[in-house]
Amino acid sequence: MNTNDHEAVFREEIEKRLRGTDWDGAIARSVLAMRKRRLVLGTAFTGTGIAAAALVVALMTGLFTAHTQTAPVNALISAQVDGTYTEVFSGSAKNVQSAAVAAQDLDSYDSVDEMIDATLAMR
Repeated sequence: MNTNDHEAVFREEIEKRLRGTDWDGAIARSVLAMRKRRLVLGTAFTGTGIAAAALVVALMTGLFTAHTQTAPVNALISAQVDGTYTEVFSGSAKNVQSAAVAAQDLDSYDSVDEMIDATLAMR
């Protein structure tokens, strides 16, 4: 056989593979290995996505509940500031709210800037 006769070599390889079962087994193994790899990667990426989503939900829940946990602290600080203001400027003509009223009014402010502006206006 001439080694330059590529068509004859090609046909002979095809006939050899059609007659034997080794070729079918090799193709089947490679197809199954590829499917298994795809399944493992898909499962890993899905698990990672679920974990990331759970982390985002946990962080967002913590951010939204942090405001409700700091409200009593803000009321305490506001009461302390009002008490100090009343003690220092007791002789002034300014009308200063009591600490209890200021603590109740704390929830009426929409933003920190609004609260600061209202506090500065009382000075």
